[in-house]
Amino acid sequence: MANKEVANKNAGSVPVSMADIEKYAGAGFEEASADSYAIPFLQILQKMSDETDPENAKYLNGAKAGMFANLTTGKLFDGKKGINVIPCHYSRKFVEWVPREKGGGLRGIHAPDSDVVQNANQSPKNPLELVTSEGNILSDTRYHFVLVMVNGQPEPVIITMKSSQIKKSRAWMTRMQNLTMSRKDGTRFKAPMFSHVWTLTTKQETNDRGSWFGYFIEGEPVVITKEELFKQAQDFRNMAMQGDAKISGDPTSGTAANNSSQF
Repeated sequence: MANKEVANKNAGSVPVSMADIEKYAGAGFEEASADSYAIPFLQILQKMSDETDPENAKYLNGAKAGMFANLTTGKLFDGKKGINVIPCHYSRKFVEWVPREKGGGLRGIHAPDSDVVQNANQSPKNPLELVTSEGNILSDTRYHFVLVMVNGQPEPVIITMKSSQIKKSRAWMTRMQNLTMSRKDGTRFKAPMFSHVWTLTTKQETNDRGSWFGYFIEGEPVVITKEELFKQAQDFRNMAMQGDAKISGDPTSGTAANNSSQF
């Protein structure tokens, strides 16, 4: 009702010009800092995800297991078709969770060389987890800060890989580490992480404990050729390295070379 009233009042007014709007480019965000924004998590939806349950308040219309979901914007991406991403930064952390039987919840995020991690013991239940002296769980988590291409435009997101997906993270990092590019004189140099576009899809995986959808790196990466896109990737990398793109844990835990390029 309110929107209709505003529209009616503006019906006979002079339309605002783009030049008038442009004069105030960026206005309103003067006092905003890095803490004012959240870098969205991009996760793979599973059969038991809240987002795939029509009865759950977090349900996303059309969401199915195997899809990628931006947990902040609610955007869904077909896991079979895949997504194009530009990896910009990588970080390994241990996320500390209070066990469910003790109330659950995020306790903190620690560097691998922190005292909390160094003094923890191997979990008797999961070889990929550690346990603190307080009995909290430390989950080895690999954070990939990437730009996901949406309708030709890059959007910053964080992809987390842990548990069975750690081997995917290692394999991806190894492939990125081995990428080289040619100079004009024919010599080669190691490619920056944020110089290539990769395609990620999802595939179903199984073991004796069940089945789930995991990450799969499709084909070969494509070199970025657009200067603006490369600059955006570089800026996101710098933001992540300086701590402006803060990690806030992982919402899925603790609670429930010469290819032609269009980039």
